[in-house]
Amino acid sequence: MRVEKNLEKLRCRNGRTNETHFEGDNFFVKTAEVQEESGRKRLAREAWALGLSKERGLSVPKVIEYGRDDKDCEFIKLERIHGLVLSRFPVNSQIEIIRKIGQEMTRLKSVSDGFGWPNTETSEGEYKEWNEFLYDFTVTYGERLANRCIISDRIFSNLLKEIKCFDFSVRKADLIHRDIKSNNILVSEDLKKHWLIDWENAFLGDGIFDVAVYGSNYGHNRLWGALVEGYCADGGSIVDSKKYKLYEAISLIGTIDFLRKMDIDFSQQIDSLKHLSKELHLDR
Repeated sequence: MRVEKNLEKLRCRNGRTNETHFEGDNFFVKTAEVQEESGRKRLAREAWALGLSKERGLSVPKVIEYGRDDKDCEFIKLERIHGLVLSRFPVNSQIEIIRKIGQEMTRLKSVSDGFGWPNTETSEGEYKEWNEFLYDFTVTYGERLANRCIISDRIFSNLLKEIKCFDFSVRKADLIHRDIKSNNILVSEDLKKHWLIDWENAFLGDGIFDVAVYGSNYGHNRLWGALVEGYCADGGSIVDSKKYKLYEAISLIGTIDFLRKMDIDFSQQIDSLKHLSKELHLDR
């Protein structure tokens, strides 16, 4: 395979190596070498999520091919988008695009009877209940943080109790991108076209979780507000709810553990989690 330009080679400490490159003028290729069994089929999930999104009319790259190479590494070949990263434009120019992305994501409502990581063969989530998946998700990342005293045992155990008992009122699962941000949106130079990229972290659940991921990572800024407006007309009441605050706390648990593994400072996220814990009375 002839590589014109190497864009990114990221060697992670969490058992995964991603490489991306352009193949000629028409294709973008991502390869994932995974050492941990739990991380396999990430690109299969991305290919499935992109295919479903394309089918539902979202502006996303077209999947050309998915498979494994002769080294048993996953690869996904996508339509190459000739666009610019949205983050290069002024905030005022980004707001309307982010709002449109939120509106488009509502087309991915009620796509599965199961929750969590999608099974790419059955197109269903692996968990029967949304609470069940959120509980296991929080345990997976939260135990590491609690064991290292990064978060308190009290906050961790109280958050698990809330997840187990709370009625999230989610009966069917939406497809959640889980990393909506300006760096994952490509646009034409005149801002008339846009494409949402990088779906390898997608899972199935409550669509408003996407808003919570943005809010927990980047704060409640104007772009977050635009995403809320796009997702739901009555977004204000939703983001002020206990459900939404629980989503931000759960998202922060995953983010903090990721930043810890990457040796990136996570003090800001810890402060946000402490603030949410007080609002949710998790610190009692």
